[in-house]
Amino acid sequence: MVSLAVAQRRNHLARGAVVGLGLLAFAAAAALVGRSALPRSPLPIAARVASDVEDVARRVVG
Repeated sequence: MVSLAVAQRRNHLARGAVVGLGLLAFAAAAALVGRSALPRSPLPIAARVASDVEDVARRVVG
């Protein structure tokens, strides 16, 4: 939408393309950073639930 708005203003198609490609590059970089933050091998569901219950119990009890 931003690149379309830039392109429509005074017929600057090249600027609109540059803005669109810049936003696309930013989104790709954010996706790579987000994917690298995910755990490689997540815990099984039962272990995750038990871990969550322990965390809640610690916070409630103090």
